[in-house]
Amino acid sequence: SPSLSEAMDEQGLRADAIRHPEMCRMVLRVLDGRLDAAVYSTVEDNSLVYRSIALDASAPTPLKALEEALYANPLLVQDNFDRTTVLVDTPRMVLVPKGEAQAAEEALERLYPELDADVVTTQVRGGAALGMAVEQDLTGFLRRTFATAQITHRLVPLCNYFGVRGRMGTADRMHVHLHEGHTDIVAYSGDELLMANTFVTPEAMDTVYYTLAAAKQLGYDNSTDRMLLSGDAGPREEVLPTLRRYISHAMPAIFPSALFRLGKDAMTVPLEMLATQIAEI
Repeated sequence: SPSLSEAMDEQGLRADAIRHPEMCRMVLRVLDGRLDAAVYSTVEDNSLVYRSIALDASAPTPLKALEEALYANPLLVQDNFDRTTVLVDTPRMVLVPKGEAQAAEEALERLYPELDADVVTTQVRGGAALGMAVEQDLTGFLRRTFATAQITHRLVPLCNYFGVRGRMGTADRMHVHLHEGHTDIVAYSGDELLMANTFVTPEAMDTVYYTLAAAKQLGYDNSTDRMLLSGDAGPREEVLPTLRRYISHAMPAIFPSALFRLGKDAMTVPLEMLATQIAEI
């Protein structure tokens, strides 16, 4: 059968390009005005397909634009992938202790009383749960279209990945992930997740401000604790020299070399979309 790398043509991502979708995994990331999609084989090297699809701003509703984008790319609506994960990017989220799903729902209902939303809560590594409020029409559509998919917040795989990557160390650690004018900050103390949040950071100094504020709030120990930066190379390199004036152990995160087995485009895919695969390699 054709390889996954041959799955794209002018008509979109073709469904017939894969003979054995049951040996492939798909990750979708739903953003405001965009849909990102990654498909890769669990048994074939150099199999990664990644596409970032701009949604039609002239569609009657954002949901209709998402629906049109999916059905214009038939590969994405296959119903027999080995695993399908849908990551939703929304600021309407809250971190609560593990087992406190009701607390997440109550907190989000207080924060967004006008929102006709479902609260989706996912347990994450580090003894916590992350709840998000998602419009009911969106969750309904996703559940109808991807009956067996895991639907979760885009920060969940980052929390799990950073937790796995740091579990061998004893020092506290902060992970600062830069992407498209935003900064994710995920912090652990040992195996305990202390913080997971996203900040709007159009300028480098915005990232520095929020990072140092988070470090102060969490009682970051500059003599022993570590800070790892990942994400977009340009902003990361712009931020790093300034952070190093205040944080002794601020350094770039190492991109796992084994991930290159997925294909040469792996480094262009948003980290959260491959985080589960990285942890398994």
